Amino acid sequence: MPQKGAHGRRLHLPRGKVLGGSHALNACIWVRGDSADYDAWEEMGNSGWGWSDVLPFFKKIENFDGGASATRGGDGPLDVRENFRRNPLQESMVEAAQQAGHTLNPDYNSGDVEGISRMQLNLRDGERFNVWHAYLRPVADHKNLTLITDARVEKVLFDGNRARGVLLHQEGSPKKYWQIPSFFQPVHWVAPKFFCVRAWGRVPS
Repeated sequence: MPQKGAHGRRLHLPRGKVLGGSHALNACIWVRGDSADYDAWEEMGNSGWGWSDVLPFFKKIENFDGGASATRGGDGPLDVRENFRRNPLQESMVEAAQQAGHTLNPDYNSGDVEGISRMQLNLRDGERFNVWHAYLRPVADHKNLTLITDARVEKVLFDGNRARGVLLHQEGSPKKYWQIPSFFQPVHWVAPKFFCVRAWGRVPS
């Protein structure tokens, strides 16, 4: 639909309806964001979203080829590469930006995104490496994991403050998948007799 804040333009925002989600179709660029944004969220009352809170999780995710440091992780499941073959035009752009007065930022994922930087990509052996490869594929055959495809999740179902299941739509009908209390058992689904769909979710299974 036309976006008021974009001068009435319709914006093309494709989403990844595949295993790995949108991480399977983007440009492979790894961007954490600026620390100031996270701190601003925390100041707005979102406890646990400050930069110091999220940084340990970012580090646990990463297998950064630049090595572990105070801000980067070196032994996580998701490969992050800064050393890869680039088009010479990219290096010319970095050089031109510096000539124009922009500061070279050696690591835009350190918490400071200001300046000109070289991209960091999610690659392994020269090919795209997404969250499906990093997290799900290694355990896809585990007996306590059920992968559901061709479904659209509408919401997460809670028992108190704990997530216990999901409500999704599959083959045109709503279904609930609940976690069974005893550990290491597969989930099961229950289709309610009546359900009014008020809005479609955007989270692919």
